[in-house]
Amino acid sequence: MKHRQRGPAPDHAGVEARPAPGKGGPRRPQPICGSYPARYVVGVAFLVVGVVLIIFGMNASASLGSRLSELFTGAPSDRTIWLLVAGVAAAILGLGMLLVGRRRPL
Repeated sequence: MKHRQRGPAPDHAGVEARPAPGKGGPRRPQPICGSYPARYVVGVAFLVVGVVLIIFGMNASASLGSRLSELFTGAPSDRTIWLLVAGVAAAILGLGMLLVGRRRPL
């Protein structure tokens, strides 16, 4: 019984070594299904954290402590303001990271 040769053996599960352009030897393992750039992943993470902080800030603004603080000082509590500011900043940063590099030529 003859053994059939299959393609190159994978280095580890799901990753196949591909030769470098112009060279015959293997380079570094490349995922078969592709991967997202690190900037995209970090951008999504910042966007999610920003939305979560905004939600926490909105909930904190509706709390009894924040209402009492607003009643006596005329402004919401510092915690509420910091949660909202940090949430908006993180969401803008995440959105910016997602949109940078997606420019199309005119």
